Amino acid sequence: MSDEKVGPVDVIFICDRSGSMCGKGIESLKSALQLFLRQLPTDSTFDIISFGSQFDSLFSGLKKYDETSFDFASKAVENFESNYGGTNILEPLKSAMAQKSQIILLTDGQVRQNKKIEILKYLEDNRGKAIVHCIGLGNGVDSDLIKDIGNVGGGISVVVRDTKNLRRELSKITNKVLLPAIKNGKVTLTTGVFEDGKSEEVVGIFNKETFAFFDTTSDSKVEGTLTGNVGEKKVTLTSTEKVRIKDTILGQFKAFEKLKVLESKEEKEKCVKLSLKYNVLSKYTTFVAIDKSTKVETDSVKQVDISQIEHNQSKPTIIRGAYEFVPPTRSSRYKPERERGKKDVDDTDKNEYKYNQLINKQKFDGRFENVISIFDEFEPIQKKFVNEKVDTQCVTTAIAIVILRKYYADREVEWALLEEKAMKYLAQFGYGEELVNKIIEETKS
Repeated sequence: MSDEKVGPVDVIFICDRSGSMCGKGIESLKSALQLFLRQLPTDSTFDIISFGSQFDSLFSGLKKYDETSFDFASKAVENFESNYGGTNILEPLKSAMAQKSQIILLTDGQVRQNKKIEILKYLEDNRGKAIVHCIGLGNGVDSDLIKDIGNVGGGISVVVRDTKNLRRELSKITNKVLLPAIKNGKVTLTTGVFEDGKSEEVVGIFNKETFAFFDTTSDSKVEGTLTGNVGEKKVTLTSTEKVRIKDTILGQFKAFEKLKVLESKEEKEKCVKLSLKYNVLSKYTTFVAIDKSTKVETDSVKQVDISQIEHNQSKPTIIRGAYEFVPPTRSSRYKPERERGKKDVDDTDKNEYKYNQLINKQKFDGRFENVISIFDEFEPIQKKFVNEKVDTQCVTTAIAIVILRKYYADREVEWALLEEKAMKYLAQFGYGEELVNKIIEETKS
């Protein structure tokens, strides 16, 4: 698939504003939403649904992304509070699914098991109507629920334990939403049928993401075909590899994938049957290993010196489109960094504040306004280019790009889409990278 952005998209952001989101949770949500609003391409349609015990939306349906809707949404997000009571995910999810758009769901809560089953059953029954991405926020979130929603909803799921990482992880999902993807996919066989039927539906296959499909059939000469849509274009991909695997390994892969869905819906009987058939462990089954070679049984316990075991930093746990950031454990060789003083903390907070202010200075069409009020050191450079008859808004926009590259290079995944929109804005007036580079040179003098 192409790396070119697909252009306008239809997307609904469902955000948890229950009482548990108070403090850092709601503040990180607000800053993430402000960034999200600026990442959308012009002429897209969007809506933001807030939920708790009840739910409401900014526009009561998908709204065209223009200057008016952008300004309204941005001002509304500024005033968001965590005052919506409990956590009722299903009803806002139904409302969003009915509009057949891509959905990004964010929550920090847990739901009762019976409600969890209802959510996943609804997603399973309505597969293909929308792609649902899911973000879990904080240490108290039900990570299994987040991963199950992403898996059944055909989207990406991520658990973000530290609220400071929310914008980064949301930006990764937004990038996926904007790239071409195969939607309404279906895998069929040229001859014969799959074990479970004639075809298997595939909700979404995203650009630059590995996709694996497993199924079983009795026909050894069969070929599989994937059909779907990339935007308005229909695509067909047929397998050309003739490698035949006669063992049970592919069936076990298939069973593993299906067990995740069955377990999330607590379909115990089906889980046990599938687990025993393919010898794949589930939460309802246990395998017992018997060692027939040991001649003498012993009750002795081996002693292990734990102090000699060095713990390494844990890596992100990857689960088919779902991932979770786990805090690193300290090894026995860990040496603490010097304690940060008040000045260090103040500088970090000030830097974060200025970054947030800069992001919020971008308008819906990509231009930046009044950047000098935050970074006054660029005022002489702005005056120089304006005096040379360069449009003021173009100079300001180019300066914003320079600031992002110069001071916030480590956060490029967050502002890359903002820069892309800003460059398109400059291009309308005949400016671009040349103007940005001239400003960079001025900062060196």
